[in-house]
Amino acid sequence: MKQKNRQFGRKSMTLPVRDRRPLGRQLALLLPLLLLLLAGGCARSPWTEPVDDERHRQLLAAYDDHRRQAAQCGDAYDGDLNLSWRTSVDSVALAGYYQIQHPASVRFNVTNPLGQPLVAVAVATGGFQVLHVPRQTFYAGSIRSYALRHDVPPALLSGPLFDWLTGRPIAGGVRVADIREDKQERGVWYALVRDGKNRTLPIEHLLLDPATGQVVERVVVDDQDEQHARISYDDWQPAGNCRLPLVVTITGISFWAEAELRFSEVLPARLSPADFKLPVPSGYLRQFMP
Repeated sequence: MKQKNRQFGRKSMTLPVRDRRPLGRQLALLLPLLLLLLAGGCARSPWTEPVDDERHRQLLAAYDDHRRQAAQCGDAYDGDLNLSWRTSVDSVALAGYYQIQHPASVRFNVTNPLGQPLVAVAVATGGFQVLHVPRQTFYAGSIRSYALRHDVPPALLSGPLFDWLTGRPIAGGVRVADIREDKQERGVWYALVRDGKNRTLPIEHLLLDPATGQVVERVVVDDQDEQHARISYDDWQPAGNCRLPLVVTITGISFWAEAELRFSEVLPARLSPADFKLPVPSGYLRQFMP
């Protein structure tokens, strides 16, 4: 078992550095990556025309079954995470320990190859916190304000991070508006809209494989049905009484060509809001960003 890092409150991991940029610059990219990871651009639609009414009823029943089964799974997990993002000219890789809880709380602790703490990032309840050990600085502020200052699309400001990173359909507050087959015959696409009489435009398109009952990928869109990002899932493995994808790939993003998250040693966890509040050591500079 890995030894716990008391400063971060959890176990430590190594940090593989695969580019030549100073470490400080890589760490400075970590928060923007987590917050801008899902901001992207347009792409061709991978689905066909809508299915007929009878097929729609059958596939809708299959979707409802899958969502009910997913609702029986755990609402919090922790484990190890290797996070990388690449463009045609650059690449960065970070490794560490993560925690995630429904609906949108995430924490990521990063250490150097000697197991010494470098940075911790926590996102929860509309705010973010960053503990930067080399700079002895604690940053905190509003996700919405930070994202708006950095041109993150509004549709992603309150996104269901837990569902996006665990490969589940959105847990509630949405309904299926449209069902189409996949052009590559990988499964069935469900267009999901928010509940409400005047809600007609999708917030995402979900590709479900009827044979396995697993989500293959999802396309997150804005209020004009323009793509922000494409999230695909692979290497599904048991985690408690359910299965989770151990590889999550995000493409179509504006700031990086591709991001990949590789999870391991994932287990159900019992977490509370306190787990997403970073402990600030005495003497650290505190910077707040409203």
